[in-house]
Amino acid sequence: MPQLLRLGLWFSATVTLSRVGATPSCGLKEGRCSAGPAAGEHLLLQLERGGHLSNGPAVTDDANSCNGMPDIKRKCSSNSCKVLAENMKHFSCSEFCHRSGRRCLRAWEEVSDDCEVSETLTCDQTYGETSDLLCECSPEVVGVFESAAAGGAHSMATSGGCEKSCTDMPDVEQKCSPSGCKVLVTNMKDSSCSSYCARTGRACVAAFEEVDETCGVKEVRICDQTYHDTSDLICECSPTEADPAQVGDSGTSASTPSWELVWSDEFDGHQVDRSKWLLEHAGGGFGNEEKQFYRERNAHVGQGSLHITAKCEHYDNHGFTSAKLMTKDKAQWGPGHKIEVRAKLPKGKGTWAAIWMLPAQNAYGGWPASGEIDIMEAVGCSADQAHGTVHTGSYNHMTNTQVYSILATPVSQWHTYTLEWNKRGMQWYVDDQLYGAFAPSEHDSGKWPFDQEFYLILNLAVGGSWGGSCLKDGTPSCYSLNELGNDQVMEVDYARVYRQA
Repeated sequence: MPQLLRLGLWFSATVTLSRVGATPSCGLKEGRCSAGPAAGEHLLLQLERGGHLSNGPAVTDDANSCNGMPDIKRKCSSNSCKVLAENMKHFSCSEFCHRSGRRCLRAWEEVSDDCEVSETLTCDQTYGETSDLLCECSPEVVGVFESAAAGGAHSMATSGGCEKSCTDMPDVEQKCSPSGCKVLVTNMKDSSCSSYCARTGRACVAAFEEVDETCGVKEVRICDQTYHDTSDLICECSPTEADPAQVGDSGTSASTPSWELVWSDEFDGHQVDRSKWLLEHAGGGFGNEEKQFYRERNAHVGQGSLHITAKCEHYDNHGFTSAKLMTKDKAQWGPGHKIEVRAKLPKGKGTWAAIWMLPAQNAYGGWPASGEIDIMEAVGCSADQAHGTVHTGSYNHMTNTQVYSILATPVSQWHTYTLEWNKRGMQWYVDDQLYGAFAPSEHDSGKWPFDQEFYLILNLAVGGSWGGSCLKDGTPSCYSLNELGNDQVMEVDYARVYRQA
């Protein structure tokens, strides 16, 4: 349960483009546009890199000029379209040209940092052994979502005569495409375009930061990232008629799946069921400067629910005690499951309640490489907010790239917190209200280590880097009734796990 620093996010850009250089045909397959084969068919790559994407080159009087190209070490042609580009390690000339809205024509390895050609390369291949490349870009601006093939045919994801419409999109401030599938959306603070598109059963195609509440693109963003620094985003969603498999791959579902209960604890007895739960007995901060020591006695079952109590109590050089329950080595689950926990949480400043999951085996290495799923986190320092988060090698708080969604809700009341997890994505719900979704564009282990089994954790931490972020030294007072002056209790009615039937 690592800290979630909110000090400014590192942004990467993901642009998913359709296959182009082919003749479009309509309605041939399940009402969708498809592309027939053609000579020179070209697959536009997915552009994924940190930083900002240029909003296009500077306008010049010469239509054949490429003035305004970024990261140029030397110009190698009179029109500045063939250049020696620097900072190209692990990037391709296609990516370089796309940064100014152009297509790549040719690519080469240079000789000794000059315009002499050492080796002919391909436009869309990346090279890890060099920091400079010779790139020749088209003088004409084709735009981020246009074809890299001759003729500039648009990507079918954004235009074309057979494009389907999106007529039921909510919170639309302005339509940015004829189909209505690319829209300027309001009320997007602490939300993602994946979450937005999922509200109507669609997949996110692309996400952008807008320019002054218009459809102008300031910065390319990623579908599954949330942003706390803006209230408006441009989101492009798949049309309703999109292939259901594609929608499912994005962590959403066009139809409601059926679920079969495979594990539960209703907490109807008089003690914690040791056949289902392991009780932690440890302290030390847990990497987050937490102040509590976990003891078994701080967890008890009674009156039909589990009670986890955090209190001011000196034990083993710690000033607070609490409890942590885990299904580790007893039960674990993977994709194709739904985890549901009904709980009500404390509000005292310094509390950090969590319903979360860790991998049963660190198949991809230590944290965060093998992943973490936070079904629900709530901290007293951020009143009445439920957080759903994933941490992976690519997305984690250490680089301020963790993927999270926030829902404003009175956490001290009973709510049902739910995670639906399929092989390509996840969705977060509170009381059956969808408020977050995560479906990365690629499913390598850096972004998607969630093809493994994870175990469930219930705990209530005290203070620390996030739980105590509003307190001096991250430590709550044992005298203030707004902090730990009274015992703080996380109460759980039930925990249930379902398998998709």
